[in-house]
Amino acid sequence: MLASFGLIVPTVAKYIPYATTATDLNLSRGVSICLLLCYMCYIFFQLRTHGWLFEDVEPEEGVEVGEEEEPQMSRELGIIGLAICTVLICFESEFLVGTLEETSVKWGLSKAFIGVILVPIVGNVAEHATAVLMAYRNKMDVAIGVAVGSSIQISLCVIPVLVLMSWAIGHDLDLNFHPFPTTVMTISVLTTMALVQNGTAHWLAGVLFLSAYVMIALSFLLVAY
Repeated sequence: MLASFGLIVPTVAKYIPYATTATDLNLSRGVSICLLLCYMCYIFFQLRTHGWLFEDVEPEEGVEVGEEEEPQMSRELGIIGLAICTVLICFESEFLVGTLEETSVKWGLSKAFIGVILVPIVGNVAEHATAVLMAYRNKMDVAIGVAVGSSIQISLCVIPVLVLMSWAIGHDLDLNFHPFPTTVMTISVLTTMALVQNGTAHWLAGVLFLSAYVMIALSFLLVAY
């Protein structure tokens, strides 16, 4: 919700009379700093001060607990593997962005639909499969954490870092994402909060959420902005 607020403010400020480009940029940079600080506090909260809140609950009596899995590789090897994957993903992302316009024209689809709907579906297949599997096993905390975790990273970390890095290298990048996608994102966040706060789910809730996603996909497919 904080990320939605951080995107709404610069977007709305863009359409205030007498607002200048410098004002929009300074506001976006200030909001980006606040969001990035909040993300750092969130990581510190999760890993250091209140880590026990994110641990698995004690199993019920009679439920057998499996042994803790040992790591299959060392920390150094894991860091090297992550670094290599990061470099490869950078090249793949550059290739994807370069072919986006050609694909949009060839398929007759808007760039917004490809970037917001198609690319996340294909790029996050493993993440979606893990969330569905955890939900099937009735581990809703893990399923929601997997589904929401990447959104938190993008909104509170990646986007602010991009704005600040653009500022550092002399490029102007603000947080104005246009009122239409910002509104859709805010509604999506409110819908997700309804599920998280309730703490329970059933098949009808799943149908309603899938219907909401289809409506969002149709809006980006048919609405030009």
